[in-house]
Amino acid sequence: MKFSQLVGSEASWSSLRDLVTEDIMPHALLISGPQGNIKLAAALAYAAYIMCENKENHEACGTCRACKKTFQHIHPDVHFSFPFFGSNAVSDEFIKPWRSFLGSHPYGTISEWLDHIDAGNKQANINVKECRAIIHKLNMQAFESDKKVLFMWLPEYLKKEGNRLLKIIEEPTENTFFILITAKVDHILPTIISRCQHIKLPPLQDEEIKEALETKGVTPDQAQNIAFIAEGNMNKALELTKNSSSTLDTEVLSWLRACYSGKAIEILNWVEAYAKKSKDDQKNFLSYGLHFLREIARVGILDDNQLRIQEKEIETAKKIARIINFEKIEKLSNILTDTIYYIERNANIKILMCDTSLSFKNVLRQK
Repeated sequence: MKFSQLVGSEASWSSLRDLVTEDIMPHALLISGPQGNIKLAAALAYAAYIMCENKENHEACGTCRACKKTFQHIHPDVHFSFPFFGSNAVSDEFIKPWRSFLGSHPYGTISEWLDHIDAGNKQANINVKECRAIIHKLNMQAFESDKKVLFMWLPEYLKKEGNRLLKIIEEPTENTFFILITAKVDHILPTIISRCQHIKLPPLQDEEIKEALETKGVTPDQAQNIAFIAEGNMNKALELTKNSSSTLDTEVLSWLRACYSGKAIEILNWVEAYAKKSKDDQKNFLSYGLHFLREIARVGILDDNQLRIQEKEIETAKKIARIINFEKIEKLSNILTDTIYYIERNANIKILMCDTSLSFKNVLRQK
């Protein structure tokens, strides 16, 4: 990936480009940012720019031998490390699915990666054997380039084993560069953080996500709605484009009305239809419900044009705000959060959503 292919404004990633352009790359760089922003994609662009043999216009050329291999994630001097399962395994055993994951999930999450490798309930980590493999690789001579890169996704999964890498991070072999990517800086060993230069990449703005989605053929209204829901998370925005997000607003409002009415037949019919959705659709529906509740809480505090919902929903949000207070919104939000948790753990959808709907009814009608 090249810098010019990244979503968002140049200002958000220009500091990475400038490190290479000005030849001041740190030997260890920690790139952080919120879930679903461009940090993984930007790190790949940074690695490609480092390895490019014919840099032009402050960008990797994309055509030299190094670029072709780096873009396919097969350059012999760009090494990847990431969480996986198996106490005696190493990242190289998962390199083929990792390459396909990078191609299909440039804003991916750990849960998506573990689904990608069918990890099931197995615990992911970066183990002792992997640390030894990293040290061995980086102590060897480069194969094709005069540089070596160790690209580590989610170094928080090192846990205490990260101490084994402290010496090589602090005193790497010549022209060796560590690139660490995380959404949870506070989960990384302080001893590793202290040895890295840290660059924080901001969340994407609504307009940036909207523009990116429109280039993929999403209508402006739908793109705007998705950008509101995604709240800076491009990964979530892309999921929503696949899962009928344009109707989420009307679906959530219909469900809230059914819950408030308390009519058992109406709720059961709704649950039957909901149970036929994919798991992603089910979670997106609930995530939108959480988003809508947050906006209801902001009604009366912010101007209408500051609310992150479509104009057609604002009047409905105001009506609902008259019958539920902050305490009820908190209770309803907790119910939805718990429901998402149980869906991710394969609970019986019909039983779960009947319980969720009845719990909503009780809170909504509570005096």
